[in-house]
Amino acid sequence: MVILAMVFLIPLVSGLEFDNVQVWDDEEKEVTIKNAFGFGKEIAKITLLSEKTHQVIDRGVGVLQLVGEFEIINNENYDNVFKKMEFFDVKQDFKGMEREFEYRYRVDDGYTDVPVHNATYCHGEEDCVAPILYYRRDYKYKWITLEDNKINELPKGKIVIGIFLDVERGEHGDWIGTFFGERLKNWAEWTAGLNDMLTHYYHFNESSGTNVLDSGGIGKTQVNLTFVPQALTMEFTTDGLFGGGAQIITGGGGGAYTKSNANIGLIDTDAFFISLWVNRTSPHNDPAFLFGDSDTWPTYVLIGGTGAGTSVFRSYWAGADSGYTAGCFNDNGSAFNHILWGQSGGRQLFYCDGELLWNGTYASKTVAEFRIGNQQYLDSQSTINWDEMAVFNRTLTPSEISDLYNNGAGIRYRTVFTTPPSITYPTNTTYTSEITSMNYTHGGQAHCWYSLNGGANSTPVTAGVNFTGITSDPGNNNWRVYCNDSGNTITEDNVEFFVDFDVITTLISPSNAISTTNSTLEFEVNGSATGSARLENQTIYIYYSNSTLLATNYSGLSGTSSNRKFNYTFTDGSYIWNAITKGNSSATYLTDWDTNRTFTIDTTNPTINITHPITAIDFFKVNNNLRINWTVSDDTAGLDTCWIDYQQTNTTVTCNNNGTLINITNSNDKSAIFYANDTLGNEARQSFTWSYKVFWNSETFNSTVYESQTQTYILNISSTGDETVTANFTFNGTNYTATKEGTNTQMNFTFSHDLPIGVGTVNFNWNVFYGSDIINTTPQSQTVDLLNLSLCGLGGLNTPFLNFTAKDEATDLPLNFTVDIADWTYYYLGSGDVSKTYSYVNVNANISSYAFCATPNLTIQQNLEVKYSDFVGDYPLRTYKTLAPISNTTTNTVLYLLKSTDGQYVTFQVLSSSGNPIQNVVANASREIPQGSGNVVLIGSGSTDGAGAITFFVNPDFSHTFTFDGTSLGLPKRVETITPSKTEYTIYLSSGGAVGNTTFDFTRGMDFLVQPRLNSLQNGTTYNFNFTLNSSYWAVTKYGFTMLNGSGQVLGYNESTSFSSPPTLNLFTGENASIRMEYFWLVTGNYTNGTRTWGVFAENDKGFGLNRFFTDFLNYSNAGMFGLNDFSRTLIIFLVIFITIGTITMLSGLYSPGAILVQLFGLVYFFDVVLGMIINPVGAIPHFATILVGLLAIGYAVREVTR
Repeated sequence: MVILAMVFLIPLVSGLEFDNVQVWDDEEKEVTIKNAFGFGKEIAKITLLSEKTHQVIDRGVGVLQLVGEFEIINNENYDNVFKKMEFFDVKQDFKGMEREFEYRYRVDDGYTDVPVHNATYCHGEEDCVAPILYYRRDYKYKWITLEDNKINELPKGKIVIGIFLDVERGEHGDWIGTFFGERLKNWAEWTAGLNDMLTHYYHFNESSGTNVLDSGGIGKTQVNLTFVPQALTMEFTTDGLFGGGAQIITGGGGGAYTKSNANIGLIDTDAFFISLWVNRTSPHNDPAFLFGDSDTWPTYVLIGGTGAGTSVFRSYWAGADSGYTAGCFNDNGSAFNHILWGQSGGRQLFYCDGELLWNGTYASKTVAEFRIGNQQYLDSQSTINWDEMAVFNRTLTPSEISDLYNNGAGIRYRTVFTTPPSITYPTNTTYTSEITSMNYTHGGQAHCWYSLNGGANSTPVTAGVNFTGITSDPGNNNWRVYCNDSGNTITEDNVEFFVDFDVITTLISPSNAISTTNSTLEFEVNGSATGSARLENQTIYIYYSNSTLLATNYSGLSGTSSNRKFNYTFTDGSYIWNAITKGNSSATYLTDWDTNRTFTIDTTNPTINITHPITAIDFFKVNNNLRINWTVSDDTAGLDTCWIDYQQTNTTVTCNNNGTLINITNSNDKSAIFYANDTLGNEARQSFTWSYKVFWNSETFNSTVYESQTQTYILNISSTGDETVTANFTFNGTNYTATKEGTNTQMNFTFSHDLPIGVGTVNFNWNVFYGSDIINTTPQSQTVDLLNLSLCGLGGLNTPFLNFTAKDEATDLPLNFTVDIADWTYYYLGSGDVSKTYSYVNVNANISSYAFCATPNLTIQQNLEVKYSDFVGDYPLRTYKTLAPISNTTTNTVLYLLKSTDGQYVTFQVLSSSGNPIQNVVANASREIPQGSGNVVLIGSGSTDGAGAITFFVNPDFSHTFTFDGTSLGLPKRVETITPSKTEYTIYLSSGGAVGNTTFDFTRGMDFLVQPRLNSLQNGTTYNFNFTLNSSYWAVTKYGFTMLNGSGQVLGYNESTSFSSPPTLNLFTGENASIRMEYFWLVTGNYTNGTRTWGVFAENDKGFGLNRFFTDFLNYSNAGMFGLNDFSRTLIIFLVIFITIGTITMLSGLYSPGAILVQLFGLVYFFDVVLGMIINPVGAIPHFATILVGLLAIGYAVREVTR
C-alpha cells in the first residue's frame, strides 16, 4: 500500500521545483533539467550557444548589447521559468553586480542568397567578371523582447533566448541564471593547465571485471586499480558522476576496497593532491568510507557519520591525527560530494565541495599500495559510489580547485588542447563602409570555415586561407570562424562589429493602430541614408487587413534624406501599411522596411436591432420590469457605450449584454430610444414603441372579509383601443359576468357579490377578453372569516349587539320575563343575497335581560321576531319584530308586557280593495308610556297570516298607533290611531293607494342642521359644510349630502351611519356663482331629501345699483334660489319688457308698430346681448331672440318703404 501511494504521488511531486536537478554535458555545453531528484521526466534542455568569453562593443549609454545566448527546448508549459539572473565582475574577484537587463528571443528574419565568385579567376584584371561558384545563403535574425506572459509561463517548444545588457567600456563580467528552479552551474571546462603533473586519472567507466584503467599518467607510468570485494559486494555502476562509477553495496562485517597495483605518487614529502567524487547513503557511525595505504589502522582518511545525520571526516596519516571534524557530506544518496585531499608545504589539506575544511600538520609517508573502500561495515540499506579520481603530484591553485568542483557539476578530463583560431580583421569597432573579407590566424588546424550573422556554414578551406567575397550587413554583425584538427576537435572565434551605412525607413503618420472617422488619410514617410549610402527610391504599400495589396505609391529619391507625403481615400475597414526605402553604397544594394502599421477607418454608425418589445404585449402590470432586448454591433472600430432613453431618463447599459430591464410606472409611456456609439464617436439611435393589449393599472379588493359581506372587486386596465375588451370574474372556479365602465382604451371592470357561507381562503382572478384573445390576470386570494350571532357567552362571543329587558306596560316597572323564542329568519352583512339564521328557545328562563352577541364588529342586517311572556303566566305572550340593523354599539330594547287583567286581544284583518286577505303585511302597535309623556314605544309587532290577520294584546283604555306596511308587497303603508274598543278591525290596502289614512311621516322625530348658516359665500374661500342629523323616532340607516355648483357639477360627497359622526366636507368656492347641498336620510328603504343653496359673491360684488341688481338677479336664478330657473327668469324679463313698452307708449302717445318694434328691439338687445339674461332655445344660434326681433323690425321697415 505504501508503494502504491508513492506511485500516485509522483505526478504531484513532479509539478514542484524542490526536486528538480540539473544534469550537465560539458562537451556539448548543455544542461538537462529533470524532476523527482533526477529520476523523473525531462523538463527542459538548455544549450549555451554563445562563447564563454563573449566580446561586445560598447555602443554608448542605453544601448543594450547581446552578452549571452542559449537555446531552451521546453518539454511542457512551465510557470516562472526565468526566476533570477546574477551578474558578476570578473575583474573584482567575481563580485556581484546589480544590472538592468532584458530577455529577448530570436526569430528568423529571412535570408539572402549571396553569389560566391571564383576569387582567382580574374588575376587582377579590370572589368573582369568572375564566374559564380555557388550561392551562399545568409540567414538573418532579429531579437524581440520576451513578453511578460512568456517570462511567467514559457510555452512548450524550442526558443533561443538572448541576454541583453548595457555594457560598459572595458567591462569583464559573468552571468549565472536560475532557470526552472535550478541555479545553473558555470559552463566550466578542463584547461590544459590542469594536466600539468597529473600522474593518474581514473574514470571508473568499465562495465565489468575487477580492474580500473589509468587514463592519465602523462609522462608517467600508468598504475591500474583492482577491486578487492572481501565480505562486501564491490562492482561497477552506471550511476557515476560522468557515466560509470564504482560502488560498494549491502552491509555486514568485513570490508571491500580498491587497491593500486603500485605507488600512485604519494612519495614521502612530495606535494600531492587526490581529487575524488563520493556519493554515500550511510548515516552510520565511524567508519563508513576511507582511503589510505591500508584497510587497517593507522594510516587513512576517513569519511563517516555520527549516527545522528551529521557528517564527519578524520585524517590519521602517519600519526598525524585531525580528529573527527565536521564534514559537508550528504548521507542520503542525493548528490555527489567533491573531496580533495593532499599536502602542500608540510601541511595536510582537506577540501569538501570546494571549501577548505581542515589544514593540519602533515607527516611524511610513502604509500606503496593505495586503497579506497570500506574499513569496517555498511548496514543493509547503505551504498557508497565514487567516481572520477585524479592524482596530482603538485599543489593546486584555488582557481583549479574551484574548476574541479565546478559548482557540483565537475569537469571532464581532457588530453587534447588546440589553440583556437583568432580573427584579426574585422575587429570589434565601427566601420562606415561594408566589409568584404575576413582574416584570421590558427593553431595548426587542418581546415577552417565561417558563418556570418548566424547564417549557414561556408565550405571548409585549408586552414590559413583568408575569406573574401563576403559582405557585411548594415548595423550589427557577428562573424565566426571555425577550425578543426585531425582529431576533429573544433575550435572557434567570433567578432562583433558595427557597419554604419544604411538606408532607413521611418513611418511618421498615420501612427500605428489608430482609428479615425476620416476617410481620407495623409501618409508621411521619411527616408534617410547613413555613411556612404545614398537614397534611390521609396514605395509606400497599403494592404487590406488580410494582407491583400490595395495601393502603392512610388517616388524616386536621391541624396541622404527625404520626407514625402501622399493622400488616399478609403472605405470603412482595417488596413496595414508600410514603406520600403532603397539605396546603395558603391555596389551594395540597400533596402529597409519599417515595422508594419495598422489603422482603421470607421465612418459608419453602429447597427442597432431592437428585438423586444416591438409588438403588443399581452398582459403587463404596473410597476413591474419590462425586458428590453437588442443586438448591436460595430464591425470596424468597436462599440464604446450604449444607453436607453426612457421617460427622458438615460440609463447606461452594457452593449453586449443584449438585454436589460426598465420599470414601467404607467401605460402611456410606450416608447424609448436606444443609443449606441463606437470608440470613434459614431452614434446611432433607434426609436421603438410597443403597446399593451391589457395593462393592469390596479386591482381593488379586501384581503380579509366575512361571510355574507358584500364585496366589490375592481380591475382597472388600459388597452390599445384596437379591440373590444370585456371581462368576467372567476371566484373559486365559478365564472361571473363583470360590469364594464369606460372605453376600450381605459376601463374599470367591477363585480360585486355577497360572500358565500364558509370560512377559509378563496381564490379569484379576472379573465380579460381582448378581441378573440383570452388573457388571465394573476390569481389573488381572500381570507373569509366567520359571521356569527348567538346568546352572549356561547361560541366565545362576548360583544353584545342586542340587549332585551322587560317592563310592565301599566306600571312602567321592570319585569323578569321569558323569551320563548328569538328567531332570526336571516341576518347578514351584505345585501341579503347570502344570509345565516339563528333561533334561541328557552321557556324555562325567567330573568331580567337577554343579551345577544355577534362577530365581527360591523353592522348586521337582521329579520328578528321575539316572542316573550312571563314565566308565571300572568302576562300573555307578545311578539316583537324588527328589521333594524344592529352593531357592536349595543341596541337596548325594552319589551312591554301587559297583564291579562289589564288588556284584551284585538285582531286586525288586512284586505285588498277587492276584499281578499293580504298575507305578510308588517304590522306594528305602539303607544305612549306613560300616557302623555310623548314617549311612544312599540308594544307589539308581527306579520299578517294567510287570512290577512294579526292579533295584538292591548290595553283598551289607551290610544294606540297601528302601522300596516305593505311596501315589500308593492302596497302602501297605512297608519291608524285607535283606542281599541272592539276586538276586530278591518284594514284595506290597495295598489292604487291605501284606503283610509295613507300618511307616513319620515320626518317624525327628525332634527337636522345644515352648516354654514350664512346665506351667501365669498368666492375663492374654503368653507366647512356639515349636515347634522338626530332621530328620536325612526332608525336611520344612513344619511349624507352631495355638493354641486350652479352647473350641476358634483363638487364632493360624504355620508355617515352614525349620529355621533356627522358627514362633513371642506370645499373651496373658487369662481362658482352658487353652491348647492342636496342632503338625504334613509329609513327602512325610504329616502327623504332636501336642498340648501348659497350664492357665491366676490368682494367687489357688494353695493347697490342697476348693474348690481341685474348681476345678483342672474346669479340667483342660475343658483336656483327663490325657485328661479332659466325659464322663469326669461318670463320675468319679457314681462318687464312688455310693461316698459306699455308704459312708454301710454306716456308718449307713440302707438305706431314701428316705434313699438324699435323699443322692443332695443330692450331685447339689452337683456339678451348686454346682460345675457334671456334663455337661448335648444339648438338655436346665439342671441336668437335679438336676431328674431331684429328681423321683424327690418321686415316691417321694408314693408313700409314698399308701401
